[in-house]
Amino acid sequence: CAVARGADLCVVARGADLCVVARGAVLCGPKRVLVAGGNGVTGKLIVRYLTGFKLPVQVDIAARTALRAQNLPEQVRKIDIDFQNKKATSALFRQYDIIILAIGPFDIFKASLHEICVSEQKICIDINDSYEAASEIYKLKKDAEHHQSMILTGMGLAPGLTTLLLLEVLQQNNETAQSGGVRMFFSNGINSGKASIYTMLINFISHVFILSNGKAYKTLSKKIEKDAYYTFNESLKHKPLIYYSSPEIQTLPLNKDCSRIRQLDFAFHLEGMPMNIIPFLRGLKIFRKTIIKFLCKSTYKKQKKQQSGQPVETLVIASAFGQFDNCIKHCQVSSKSSYELTALTASLVAEMVLKGEIVETNGVHSIESDIISKPILKTRFEREGIKINPEIVNQS
Repeated sequence: CAVARGADLCVVARGADLCVVARGAVLCGPKRVLVAGGNGVTGKLIVRYLTGFKLPVQVDIAARTALRAQNLPEQVRKIDIDFQNKKATSALFRQYDIIILAIGPFDIFKASLHEICVSEQKICIDINDSYEAASEIYKLKKDAEHHQSMILTGMGLAPGLTTLLLLEVLQQNNETAQSGGVRMFFSNGINSGKASIYTMLINFISHVFILSNGKAYKTLSKKIEKDAYYTFNESLKHKPLIYYSSPEIQTLPLNKDCSRIRQLDFAFHLEGMPMNIIPFLRGLKIFRKTIIKFLCKSTYKKQKKQQSGQPVETLVIASAFGQFDNCIKHCQVSSKSSYELTALTASLVAEMVLKGEIVETNGVHSIESDIISKPILKTRFEREGIKINPEIVNQS
């Protein structure tokens, strides 16, 4: 094979492929990327972003009904598969370099597909938003190191983009924050996928986890939600909050900047959600999954019906803040779609991997990991019109 070397780059010709060695990572083009769950809204957006980045990459999708997927670039191959079939899934994953898991709910799949990625020694990128699934994924750390596989987990809106916002708040101040957190706003016009609705409802339980002095702390939901409100902007003031256990509870302590925040919690406001139903769902034990599946189905149908009716303004706000001795600092972004923010985050991380800007490092990693350059990721978001700039919002 022919080899050409530069200061930071080594270009190797291997038959019909052109391989680039950048910062220790070998990238033979075109790389093959499989989006598992690529027929869903988020999956389709990931495909469009990756094909739009003009990278030397072949992007395909796989799902139970992938062949029905519409409005995808012509070069995208569609593969029908049952991911419960481990043998077939392994055979499929073996054909690709990078597997992007945009399938859900992660509460159901947990780490089953990650395990296959590890056994096949693949790079895996997921958009996991489940606290329980995150626990199972991180248990694969030693296996991933042993099998020389890299898992990048929580590369969506929350965790993912919200984590980056929080790190930006903390990095801008050397003081210790008394408290902080992530707050999200979803307008009444937001339409969610079935997996997103299920994940939200199934996590309405009697307790939530928060971070207290760098450790996960279990507290009663009704205790923390009492008189809990947040102001997102001048037109969205004093909004009641619903607290949830974020996978970031498990990953943020791995970042040194997060040792400078004493208490950290996560909550959202869902416009149109009757707040009196929350205690019912949190206390529900008998036939819990059956009732939640029914609510999930009815909510999804209601949203689809609303979508086909009069247009409703959509708005998603992701906000991170830190309460310091002399001020409150926050970092906030907004979009018309949570799908867009989720897909964009996963796609930008995949782009960094494909360009060798994330060196392939065996194990399980989240946004907090040192292998992910925050300045590069921030620049990429800004290229796509998402500006991440912390601000002082209150001076005492």
